[in-house]
Formats: sequence, structure tokens, C-alpha cells
Amino acid sequence: MMEISGMGRLDAPNEKPANALPPFRVMANFFLHHESLRAQFEWRIAMARFRGANLFIESTEAGRCFTAPVSRMFTQEVVTSFLSRLRSWTRNGIGVSHASSPDLYAFSHGCWRPPLQDTTPVPWRYFYVLGPRARAKPSVTLVPVSSFDEASIFSIRRTVSIELGYNTLMVYEADFVWSIEKARNGQEDLLSSAVFLTGHLW
Repeated sequence: MMEISGMGRLDAPNEKPANALPPFRVMANFFLHHESLRAQFEWRIAMARFRGANLFIESTEAGRCFTAPVSRMFTQEVVTSFLSRLRSWTRNGIGVSHASSPDLYAFSHGCWRPPLQDTTPVPWRYFYVLGPRARAKPSVTLVPVSSFDEASIFSIRRTVSIELGYNTLMVYEADFVWSIEKARNGQEDLLSSAVFLTGHLW
């Protein structure tokens, strides 16, 4: 497994001691049972198509994306296994041992997400890439919360864009929020879309 730590590139808003943890960390090949997680995702979509059902809700309140309840997409066993792996890694990596159940986001052609503030009082958040499985890597942008100006979102100055491949985990400080540029892959198919599991760490 390969791990990458982000240090000075983010120009974090507050000065921190020299021994402070980096504001974000990336771990490739994170989850041993990623095949089961992905297979369940694909199977649920296939079954929904066969039955003419729709598992996803299109959200257009801020940007455009698709969401779905994790409980409808995956078995409890594989979610528990994922969270167990996540808690084990964060306990050793950043000194926290609790993780929330994930939220699922999918970004097909024309979807995007602006940087949105999250007021949940936790020190860290996580971001896991479940798709696409192709070599294309979704680009995620981290924006310092201190860059927000209530009068204008265009005051954001300090950002970093990170390409994250399939089965990659990113954890980042709650001083930052994530955003996704408009997807232009030309496909509406959720199986080839960028799919993320996100949540909180404390």
C-alpha cells in the first residue's frame, strides 16, 4: 500500500507546530475487500435496472450529484468490514478511533459539487473512491474553510487538487471541505461514474 501525506502545499490557514500531522493523507489500495464492495454496488444497479427501480436520488440543491442510502447498496457485513479497516488505520495513522457510517455520492456526466461547509464538530473526515474502476482518476479539490467569505464564494484562494484512483482513501482535517469539478466524461451511466464514500472521524 502506498501512502501520501500533504504538507505545505495546502498553505493551511493556522500555523501549526513542526510535529503536527499533515492536513491530509492518502492511502492507495486501502480496502482488502474492495472487490466485494464494488460488486455489490454494481449488482444493486443491475437489479434496479432490471426491475425498473431507481436507487439514487438526484440532488441539485448545491451543484448536481446522485446519492443513495448505503444500507440499500451494501450488506451490513461488508460495511462493517470497511469501517473496521478504516478505524484500525486511523487509530494508528492520525490517533482517532471512531468513524461514521459512510454517505454515498455518484457523479456522472454534468455533475459537480461546490465546496460546502460541514458544521459537524469532528477533527477529521474521510473520502474513499469506489469508482470508476478505469484508469481515469477523479480530481478532488480541498478548500480551506477559512477561505470562505459570506459575501462571495469567489474569495477562495488556497486550494489543492488531488487525483484519487480506485480503492484509495483520503483523510483530511475538518479545516477543509471538498469539491468536484463538473464531470465531462460524456456518460450518464453510474457504473462508469465517479463514486465516493464519505464520512466523519473522531
